[in-house]
Amino acid sequence: MIEINPKESTTLHFKVNVSGSNASPKPRLNIPIGNKGVSLVFEGTMVDGEVEVNISELLKLTDSKKVQGILEVVVSDNIFYPWKDTIVIKEATSVKAITTKSPLKESKVEVSFVEQNDQTIQTKPEVEVKPVIKKKLGDLFSDKLIKTLTQG
Repeated sequence: MIEINPKESTTLHFKVNVSGSNASPKPRLNIPIGNKGVSLVFEGTMVDGEVEVNISELLKLTDSKKVQGILEVVVSDNIFYPWKDTIVIKEATSVKAITTKSPLKESKVEVSFVEQNDQTIQTKPEVEVKPVIKKKLGDLFSDKLIKTLTQG
């Protein structure tokens, strides 16, 4: 049994002895997912009798926690199954935040007048009123600038 974390990339290694053929073996790992004949197939490489298969994050596609892994080696149009075992897909660590609703407290603002020495103190903002002065365009610019603009 092999345990695999679906959030990590995992490489599996196998020793395979192929004899009786000069053809290059083509290894692959077949992992059936679901009950409808769908499989993930991971192509492998073979160098000097050692097979290396990289199982990528595609394992996240399966809903199963246990799958059957089958190493297939194709040699001269023949398929050999030198390894078959259960692959346990570990549940990846996750963190979830749970929010709770709490009733909002009602804010109240009270305004009252303060009496001091029998006089009511009221605060009002002071507003400064400025007279509006109408100016001509010529008053806003210098004579030299106006001459430059009009001579254009």
